[in-house]
Amino acid sequence: MIFSPNLSPTIYTSILGVLLLVIYMILRKKVKHNKVFIIFFLCYLIGILVLYSQGIYGSFIKADEIHAKKYSVNELKADLNELKKYILEENPLYFTDEEHLKSMFTHAYHSIQEDMTELEFYRLVNPIICQVNCGHTNLSISKALHTNRINNAKFFPLDVTIIEKEIYVLEGNEKLKICEGDQILSINGKKSEEIIKILIDNISGDGESETKQQYIISKHFNNKYYDFVDNSEHFEVELVNEKRGVYTINLDAKYKKEYNTTAWELHFTEYKNGNYYESNIYNDYGLLTINIFMKEKGNNFFKLINNFFSELQDKNIDKLIIDLRGNFGGNPNMARALLSYLISEGIEYFAGKLPFYYRIMGYQKPVQPSDVSFSGKTVLLADGACFSTSGHFCSLFKHHNLGIIVGTTTAGTYVCSDSSKNKMLGNTRMRLHYSTLVYEVNVHGLPDNLGVTPDIVIESTIDDLLNKEDIAMKTAYNVLFDDKVQ
Repeated sequence: MIFSPNLSPTIYTSILGVLLLVIYMILRKKVKHNKVFIIFFLCYLIGILVLYSQGIYGSFIKADEIHAKKYSVNELKADLNELKKYILEENPLYFTDEEHLKSMFTHAYHSIQEDMTELEFYRLVNPIICQVNCGHTNLSISKALHTNRINNAKFFPLDVTIIEKEIYVLEGNEKLKICEGDQILSINGKKSEEIIKILIDNISGDGESETKQQYIISKHFNNKYYDFVDNSEHFEVELVNEKRGVYTINLDAKYKKEYNTTAWELHFTEYKNGNYYESNIYNDYGLLTINIFMKEKGNNFFKLINNFFSELQDKNIDKLIIDLRGNFGGNPNMARALLSYLISEGIEYFAGKLPFYYRIMGYQKPVQPSDVSFSGKTVLLADGACFSTSGHFCSLFKHHNLGIIVGTTTAGTYVCSDSSKNKMLGNTRMRLHYSTLVYEVNVHGLPDNLGVTPDIVIESTIDDLLNKEDIAMKTAYNVLFDDKVQ
């Protein structure tokens, strides 16, 4: 049994507060002062208990039974209408066609003909949310179902990745005679191309780009496969090996903690234990790795980069690699600070008028060069995770010719939508994270619905991954010391 809190009980609490204030004003004139507080406290307690009993603040849910619970047609349609309201009325829908979304909602509404489990409902409605084509707009399973999976979920058991829309095994199994690097052709009769297509349709990303979807599949295949393709307990897998040719094996599903995540939570799984950013200075170049633009306890970002660039200057080092791979974005103030060390004159960051909060924080102001700005050669490493603030940074980096970009096309570009809200659906308790405002940086000449294309595109092979060869980093290093590449 777990308590599932509502995310927006504020209006009811406000009404209670007003009523209590009125009661207090009446009592203070008619009742002795020492009794006013007791009566006021009792009224407050009764009010809270009434709101609680009506489910205003949330409700207790039996997590051990939630995976099998069936929701009625009326409950499911009510939740669907909630989703429709939040998306069509509050999301800016910058990257999608509103009429197409409306038709998808209508089709889903008429498809609800019988009771469904949360997972069945999730598979029905999640493609609509992903069709918003906004990387910040994600629908996640309920907290109860997430907790339930610890004891009840079993996932496809092999660690795999995708390369150029093909599925490869990352771990061998001598007993089953599976070799790392073997390619999976089908699972339970479903071809790998079909599997990947289903997964891409169920992962949110900005615009027409599929790089974020492919990145997430490569890191979280087992979770996405369970949610949207097949949560069977047994799998018949067809593979191909260079020496054995095509062969088939049978596998039993199993639970792994790292497979049990959610659509929005997975963006942060690699940083749960820190490691947000680090700097290294070698004999003839510097390496700045920024895994996410977020504040890390005990590791001040602004102090770290100031010390880093100051040391580069003191040691007369004029070569730099900035590694943004795996960076889903974060705080624009950090990206602005990093840019200040790479420019020689002021540049505009955001285009257009910002919300009041951002304006008072100074985000509308141009970025000015730092006193220890870097004027040497810079190579930026990027990949399919880079969107939101990270996509903004890559766009500005390319637009202002601040260096050479190496890697794969980013997930985001110079425009995205954020200022996200969180809502919980009334019946299934699924959680919606969705954007409400469009943010654009001052860039021209780049497409607004595709990621930033690197100057040098690097695609790792399965052999590179198995041999732990960081081809992109090696390429960045070679470019850095190649005087012919500027």
